[in-house]
Amino acid sequence: MEAVPELTPMMLDPHDSEGISSHLSEHGYAVIEDVASPAELATADALLWDGHLSGTLGWARNDPLTWRDSVGYSDGIMTSAAHCDAMWYVRSLPRMAAAFATAYGTEQFVAAFDAMSVNRPLSTRSPSVQQRADTTYPHGKLNPARLHTHHDQEGYGEGELICYGILPLYDMNQATGATAIVPGSHRKVKQINVWREQHGNTLEAFTACGLTPAVLNCKAGSLVLFDTALFHSECDAEDPTGRTGHGSDQLLRAIFICSMTPTRLLARQGPHVFEARRRAYELDVCECLRVHIP
Repeated sequence: MEAVPELTPMMLDPHDSEGISSHLSEHGYAVIEDVASPAELATADALLWDGHLSGTLGWARNDPLTWRDSVGYSDGIMTSAAHCDAMWYVRSLPRMAAAFATAYGTEQFVAAFDAMSVNRPLSTRSPSVQQRADTTYPHGKLNPARLHTHHDQEGYGEGELICYGILPLYDMNQATGATAIVPGSHRKVKQINVWREQHGNTLEAFTACGLTPAVLNCKAGSLVLFDTALFHSECDAEDPTGRTGHGSDQLLRAIFICSMTPTRLLARQGPHVFEARRRAYELDVCECLRVHIP
């Protein structure tokens, strides 16, 4: 089987209502350009390193050997960063809010389940990093079993558009590792799941439905906005050394995963939901931010 292709998406303006809506409807995703400016990216980078990676995890920026695994993190999703200053800074960017407002057609929404994904180069000498580098598949670095949708999970309303947003702090592509998506899969969730039940979690579950999984090539500061029904996953780096990416002494990839949900959906459950979410922030509890829609 051929390698999973890399996709350089069409870039849209955060105020382009027609473009964002049509792309989300047809393809299940839309990529908004320049949601974070170079200056804002520099601020987010400084907040991430000075505040969370160095201050909380004890990583020294110029010493990959200090980038160790910790509780709740090996290599990839870093739930401990959900309430760090960098995360709140990025989710509060004006163009971030504008993109979600355009997608939902309302400015009344709240932050949902958010986290970061941080991947490290081989120079860290971490067993979890080495294990990922050593793992490949017949078609490349994408594990088809990890491609998933939230459409069939409890808490995601049938027929309701709920979007995730992924903002890369640095350029991401096949070499660095990136987000993989299956354009159009949000329309064929049941068909894909039936195929998987009968034949297993292979890429053929998508190609048999006329769909092509792809690895995104996105610039730092852009926002990948996608319907939570869309099949998606993380794809590991083709070059885990980092030499063809940001350098062997730099992070392979760091993305902010920002989800917003319209306030009206949470309001169905009453004011106690909003109080619980405020408490989740105060207690620095990530899981309490998950969106549950009856």
